[in-house]
Amino acid sequence: MIALCGLQVTAQAATVIYDNRIPATSVSNGRVNDADYPIYLEHADNFALVAAAVVNGITWNGQYKSNDVRPDNFSLRIYAIMSGLPAMSPLVDIALSGVVRQDTGIDIIYSLSVYSYSAEFPDLALGAGNYALSIYNHALDGASWTWSDRDSSANGSFMIMAGDTAWRYYSGGPEFSFVLTQVPEPGVVLTLAVGVPILLRRRRARKIRQACSNNADAHGLSLTNPPIP
Repeated sequence: MIALCGLQVTAQAATVIYDNRIPATSVSNGRVNDADYPIYLEHADNFALVAAAVVNGITWNGQYKSNDVRPDNFSLRIYAIMSGLPAMSPLVDIALSGVVRQDTGIDIIYSLSVYSYSAEFPDLALGAGNYALSIYNHALDGASWTWSDRDSSANGSFMIMAGDTAWRYYSGGPEFSFVLTQVPEPGVVLTLAVGVPILLRRRRARKIRQACSNNADAHGLSLTNPPIP
């Protein structure tokens, strides 16, 4: 009996690196993090890593003023914390492409609909330490967007206003919604005739295909044009 090979791409679950999740049912309000608002320039929330990590995915929630949903133009900004406050310049400022937006079906104050968002970006290596994160919407056509939050007396966040030369600590202020993840690259499963799956990384897939092809050629078979029984 001849053991033939088959290749199958497999989706693997993302690993949560930092979870500041706020379920849509727990959102109390939102703070403007939009280029169209002239007073509050930006809000950010702190997070800490106890060990170095690689992140390449993020999810978050948000709303639109008067439910006026427009095209988005999001950036992910991560700041180093220096003397208890975010640095004025971000460590990274990543333009997020391919953002998936979904209506959660949950409404909050003023009947605003809560939307969930998710995006992936190139691998970003972060060392252990304290950081601040901002999801910023450079709205394309005047939409006013707010980042979902909930009241929190146990923690705070940061904001910077027009004319400020440094961030302000928002003591007892809101916690903002975000989850940082590490999304693994797609794997490839090599399935033998006996049905034993072997998970392989994508970079090895070409070698596997070649081995399968050589095996088929040795027995006078074609993987692209199998013989008709």
